[in-house]
Amino acid sequence: MAEATLLATDQPEESPLTVQTLKSALQTLREGLSVDIQTQMGRMKSDIQRQITALRQEAKADDISPEVGRLRASFNQVKPKLRDAGIPYSLYYPAKMTITVKGTRHVFTEPQAVEEFIRNIAPTANGDKDD
Repeated sequence: MAEATLLATDQPEESPLTVQTLKSALQTLREGLSVDIQTQMGRMKSDIQRQITALRQEAKADDISPEVGRLRASFNQVKPKLRDAGIPYSLYYPAKMTITVKGTRHVFTEPQAVEEFIRNIAPTANGDKDD
């Protein structure tokens, strides 16, 4: 019986410090791997989203003919004037601009008509915000 006791005491005991250190190191390793994986997944997601956006823009550009693009671009000069006057507008396909003033919707196909409309209505357009 005494031999059994001696044998038991001769065996190295697990030190709580060693076990705790190993557990801590393992946890740190797991967290590090988790962060690395999350970082990689985030980068992959961002790359995929950029590719999808590029494809959508490319498809949208292909859908509009050069002629329609020019017609739509012809309204670019009046857009800042409408914004400055506080007049809400929308541009619909192929090239129709709608302007809403005091609850009334006006539709234009020519930017010159919009310019004339702005000159005539702009002084009273801001008045609809007070209503």
